[in-house]
Amino acid sequence: MSTLQKVTFAATAVLALVAGYQYYQYYVETSPAIPFSELPSQVQTEFRSKMKEGNDFWVFFENEQQPDAALGAVELYGKAYALHPRNREAVAALKKAADALLALPNLDEKTRQAVAKDLQNKSAFYEKYAPVVDAVRE
Repeated sequence: MSTLQKVTFAATAVLALVAGYQYYQYYVETSPAIPFSELPSQVQTEFRSKMKEGNDFWVFFENEQQPDAALGAVELYGKAYALHPRNREAVAALKKAADALLALPNLDEKTRQAVAKDLQNKSAFYEKYAPVVDAVRE
């Protein structure tokens, strides 16, 4: 094996380790501090209830295209997220809702910005969610 091949192999190994470590750090940062199963049963029940109610509002939004229904879903998803921060189910629901609301047709820049600010008021998650943060800055 030539020196070039050894150096290439070593560099590849180092990059793989760095990438693995960065993925692990990302995974830890985006995972709940407490596993769902370790939450008190009352909190688990309340979380599930908020997510189910939010999903009901979301289905209505998808069927009727009523933005108020989507905002209702956001409020409930935000309450669920507050009960179990960084919960992957709540995060996915909050992202889906924000993306849909910010993509509504006929939103001018000021209205889009107002929607984004309203989202940030409904859930702490949106304070760092890039599409919402970007829309607030527009």
